[in-house]
Amino acid sequence: MKIERIVLKNFLIIKHSEIELSDKLNIVTGETGSGKSLFVSAFRLLKGERAQKELIGKWGNKGEVSAIFKIENEGIKSLIKKFDLELNENNSLTIRRIFGAKNSIYINGSLVTLSTLEKIFSSFIEISSQFENRELFKKEYLFNLLDKHSLSNELKKEWNDIFRKYQNIRNEISRLEKKQDLKKIDYLMFQINEIKELNLTFEEAKNLEEQVSFLENQEKIVEIYNELESDFASLNLLFTKITSNLAEFDKLLKPKISFLERINSISIESEDVSMEISKIASAFDDNDIDETAKEKFDTLNRLLFKHNSTSLEELFEKLKEMEAELSELEKIPQTISELNFELSILMKKLEKTAKEMEDNRIKKIPVLENKIKLYLKKFGMGNLVFKIKLSSKDIFDEFGKNDLFFGVNTVGGEEIHKLSSLSGGELSRMLLAFKLVDEETGKFILFDEIDSNIGGETAVAATNELKKNSDKNQMVVITHFPQTAAKGEKHFVVLKDFKNDTVTSIIEIKNEKRVKELARMLGDSSSQNHLELAKQLLT
Repeated sequence: MKIERIVLKNFLIIKHSEIELSDKLNIVTGETGSGKSLFVSAFRLLKGERAQKELIGKWGNKGEVSAIFKIENEGIKSLIKKFDLELNENNSLTIRRIFGAKNSIYINGSLVTLSTLEKIFSSFIEISSQFENRELFKKEYLFNLLDKHSLSNELKKEWNDIFRKYQNIRNEISRLEKKQDLKKIDYLMFQINEIKELNLTFEEAKNLEEQVSFLENQEKIVEIYNELESDFASLNLLFTKITSNLAEFDKLLKPKISFLERINSISIESEDVSMEISKIASAFDDNDIDETAKEKFDTLNRLLFKHNSTSLEELFEKLKEMEAELSELEKIPQTISELNFELSILMKKLEKTAKEMEDNRIKKIPVLENKIKLYLKKFGMGNLVFKIKLSSKDIFDEFGKNDLFFGVNTVGGEEIHKLSSLSGGELSRMLLAFKLVDEETGKFILFDEIDSNIGGETAVAATNELKKNSDKNQMVVITHFPQTAAKGEKHFVVLKDFKNDTVTSIIEIKNEKRVKELARMLGDSSSQNHLELAKQLLT
């Protein structure tokens, strides 16, 4: 992966700058306080870190960082496809991060989330700094460094797959154990039994509701029914008269559709309605409604209110839900037992794989130690004792069943101390050594003054190693060290207008301008001796 171009707009103290990067070693220099560290902030945004309001400049209410990436890494290509994004024809991506009152991120014009950007680029953009040597103290970083030299991708994948299953099962057991509540089981059973003790099916409950409703309204229903009987009797006499007249009418007029037939159909429907009403009314004889039914109905109403149900359908649906929940709770002990059995099988696999990982690590520790020592010797730390210690422990974690310790001794004796006992300059050189033995390719790496506190031949050796590594990884190095600056394929200077306290430009310098900048870094850009020395550094 290469970053071909980066554009900064209203970003911190930059109004507008566009930078075309080399795909190898890029150098950034400038006066102290000129704003070189803004590169760190810009690349943090490109790798998916959150944008802060403080990044917005004074030339508007929003800022922007955009970049064109040349994608060569197959891993990134796979991630891009996974997120339904497409590369341009020349295998490039354009990323735009706009931040202000509203933040937005675009990849090739498609709006994406911060999480998507982070998942695609966080592991391929690396930032290292003398002030960010915290990686040296991170368990994850140290294990990854060792494992790149000791474990195959297949073995790491096997461990990750088994450990993920192990964690998932443990989490599920923990969830079920928390959910296993005997009081809740008892309460659910009480609620379910309370409804079931009515001994009513849904149809019977519905029928009971209708019966009681009839009973409560019986007097009114009987009154209306009696009136309806009289009305239907009168209606039948009327239909008889109408039928007689229409028969004569049809005979005289001979209409296409018989009026008599039409009125007969109405008469038949009227009789059906009369019979249906009579049937319903007679079905609810007062003797059929006893006190037990009324009590059941009262209990039913109480349960409707208790379960916040507005209908029988809703109450019986809640009954099903409670029965399902009870069934799940009652199955928990058996489920936990089955999961524990599955866990025991997984733990045997974990033990076997962890032992294999440990054996491979032990074999490769001397190899990694020697590689790091070689770099430390080049960096003027040849007398430092450096040791990697691996120990076993009782529990599993994402790295296996080991503890890992990187230690040093700078004062003699046999005691090995933590890396934190090193000075700032020593930590910078140690971090650089770790980065150089990383053996990764296709990354973008930004070194922010990592050569600080390193001088003379040591700094030259460190610079030469950075130069070599830039054949495998694209680099941006922010430096105050002229020997480092002279090794870059491209050299950028951050220029600041101190009167206005704003960066006016970031420019690439070549030829005489580069010589003059190196002479400034040596101590005096107007000194002929410094100018000659600067020219020598560039040869």
